[in-house]
Amino acid sequence: MGTGFAAVLSEEMGAPVTHVCVDRARAAVPISATAIRADPSLRRRWLPAPVRASLVPSILFLGAESTGKTTLAAALAKQWGEPWAAEYGRELWVERSGRLAFEDLLHIGEEQIAREERLALEAERFLICDTSPLTTLFYSQAMFGKADEQLEAMARRNYALPLPAGHPAGG
Repeated sequence: MGTGFAAVLSEEMGAPVTHVCVDRARAAVPISATAIRADPSLRRRWLPAPVRASLVPSILFLGAESTGKTTLAAALAKQWGEPWAAEYGRELWVERSGRLAFEDLLHIGEEQIAREERLALEAERFLICDTSPLTTLFYSQAMFGKADEQLEAMARRNYALPLPAGHPAGG
């Protein structure tokens, strides 16, 4: 398999790339990617933290305010003993007494993703997300009639399991 990959790299780079097998007997690192895929609990021991975090599936609750996203996320996190990424936009909204500027929405999206990435490092099986940059994009469009291009790109972020939250209170 390594020789085939080296051939593709050689083509792409326009220069020869040679495959060198470093630990065929798996003496230094006695695990394979196949074994890790078969038993994801092995990730913690054998994968570097950033790689491990990138493999943690995320569960996302989507919905408007007062639909139960935070309640569901917190309860699931407690039940499973996993971290959850709270909604930064709500915290900033409260801190600023409900007054947000257009530029704040990009910052909210960036901070939400940063929280998810930090918490994924702690997760064993799942990361639970109480919102996403998609929701922030909707707020930007509703509040300001426009959205930053970077926020639009963030809104395309993938989540393993997006779930709709419940209905608004009284609805």
